[in-house]
Amino acid sequence: MKPAHTYFRDQVKTLVGWFSNWNECEQTIALYTLLKRISTTQARFLSLILQHTFRNDTRELQLLQRQANDKGKL
Repeated sequence: MKPAHTYFRDQVKTLVGWFSNWNECEQTIALYTLLKRISTTQARFLSLILQHTFRNDTRELQLLQRQANDKGKL
């Protein structure tokens, strides 16, 4: 019998594999669906991680935000 942490690791690996095979729209929907289920503490943690990770990419983020809000692309 596998230890619990190994089983969890296998599950995460499977999820990452699925995610990698989805297009950007499918990835966004999956992320949104998961984010609706997280606690406030988890949300705060993710917010801090995202801010830290992308703090040097402000131009790219601004471009992506403009693209995401472009009514012509919807």
